[in-house]
Amino acid sequence: MGRREKRSAGEDGGSLQEYWELRREMLLPTGLDVEGVTCSLCSDGQLRIQAPRLALQPAEGKAIPISVQAGEGATQGDPAAREEKELEREEESGSQES
Repeated sequence: MGRREKRSAGEDGGSLQEYWELRREMLLPTGLDVEGVTCSLCSDGQLRIQAPRLALQPAEGKAIPISVQAGEGATQGDPAAREEKELEREEESGSQES
């Protein structure tokens, strides 16, 4: 909300009073610290509104069980296990050749 008053002498010896009022409302986004909102008027006449964000609450940890499955498909995502499996195959094929 802003107000401005201007008083000056009128041409006929009386006084002239001008009065302006501006009111603008807006909704602030959620997650802001409403107590920390500050407003300032810039030198170019623009109103600057600053509002800090609320600190995020740390997420609670959640244990997610990981099941280990034996078999061919179980080693697909594990490069070390895949390499070990390939070495086993090479050893098997080498022992079959001799």
